[in-house]
Amino acid sequence: MGYYDFACPFYPVEWTIAHLKVSPEVRAHNIETGHCESGHMVYIDAKAATQYHKELVKFVNDALPPNN
Repeated sequence: MGYYDFACPFYPVEWTIAHLKVSPEVRAHNIETGHCESGHMVYIDAKAATQYHKELVKFVNDALPPNN
């Protein structure tokens, strides 16, 4: 979500998540959000792109089963 993004504005997403009919546990463990000043076009800002990359790598790694 972007603070200054008309395509993916942050407040409607936050409002929708807050009004989902799911338990707080499901919400806490299964939904992740992020905020960027550049919005959904992180490629226009090097700082946002770097942060997005770190968050994306973490998201993917957290979704994978542990290596045993």
